[in-house]
Amino acid sequence: MAKKESNLASVLSFEKKLVLSDGYMYGTTWEKRNETARPVMLVEKSVRGTISNRLKDSVKNDPMKLNAEVEKANLQTVDSASISLNDDTLKLSFTIKVLSGVEHPSACNNETHHKKIEEKTSFLPEDKMACQECGKEIDITCSFCPHCGIRVHRPTIRRQIKNIAETEPEDITPHCSLTIIPEENENIPSEKMEYEGKSIILNRENTEVSNRTITSKEQAEIVFEDGHWYLLDRSELRTTFIQANRKIEIIPDDIIVLGDRRFKFESDSL
Repeated sequence: MAKKESNLASVLSFEKKLVLSDGYMYGTTWEKRNETARPVMLVEKSVRGTISNRLKDSVKNDPMKLNAEVEKANLQTVDSASISLNDDTLKLSFTIKVLSGVEHPSACNNETHHKKIEEKTSFLPEDKMACQECGKEIDITCSFCPHCGIRVHRPTIRRQIKNIAETEPEDITPHCSLTIIPEENENIPSEKMEYEGKSIILNRENTEVSNRTITSKEQAEIVFEDGHWYLLDRSELRTTFIQANRKIEIIPDDIIVLGDRRFKFESDSL
């Protein structure tokens, strides 16, 4: 009797898609847990250690020597942490990053089983995909994620996108310009610099040649996408900023510059 071929994979595995950060511990009271919290500090303290069980025969067989060995302090230094006496609640703060691609097995040795899994877990529209970094839904034609700014690595498209050529407008090269704003008592010409294209790399050569604070390699990138302009920092020292003259969306890990001081923005409400 012929053996029936199974469509179930004998090897099936998935990559971890939940990434936990380090945790920070705080001491607080239950009533004010959302208002005030004090970091739990790590301190050193001395404790009395135990004696070794592997004693010499001369000590083990002599009661007086054994008592003298037991009475030794044998002090040791250890790390200790606890909330203060005024607190009654330990608050633990951490983040969880949910990665995309949970529907794609990392290993599957049966093609039929693999296709069935992808059919059952396909929940995005045909013209959408999930960003590999932040997991948010984006258009499948995006080069950069509009939410986190990371360059999008498109997967192989196995299905046909219907009528996409009919709905796309005519490809027109976008234009933009930058104008230097002189500082007070600075006498320089206010020259407008014109740029074109959907992706523009800014550096010292095409902005201000004499300014050594602008890198000569890649300082920033201006991207035109879905009818909007986006600014991406490409500098090694992360020295590209935008002045907040209007309401600007901020997301966790954004750097806010107040005066000459930088602050890192975090929130567990998003």
